Amino acid sequence: MRHGRWIAVPIVSTVVLLVLLALRIRIVIQRTGHWSGETCVIGPYNPAERTYLYVITAVFVLTVVSAVVVAVRTGPGAVRWTAIALLALCAVIGLYLLTVWGGLESNNKPIPEEPCPTLKERHANE
Repeated sequence: MRHGRWIAVPIVSTVVLLVLLALRIRIVIQRTGHWSGETCVIGPYNPAERTYLYVITAVFVLTVVSAVVVAVRTGPGAVRWTAIALLALCAVIGLYLLTVWGGLESNNKPIPEEPCPTLKERHANE
């Protein structure tokens, strides 16, 4: 573990994590609109969003564990600082996951809480 090769594991898992996050966010945006502030559900709930969330959470845990192991087991230097930077990025991603798993995305639930009367009125007048 004294060599810098092990840093590849958290780096690769971070890249995979960012790609999965981008895919999931794109799916949510396509369904809900471009988050214009109305928080109105436009399309039907897509169960794939939840599947992506499970995979993202698993990759997130792998990234955090591998980055902690690399940061603790390697000597001081660029490898350790890279692992610490990845952990800082994981903290931000963790806040996103906490928001999603905590149910704080009002536009991302199978049954939306907030109706969208202004959007319905707008489409009715067109």
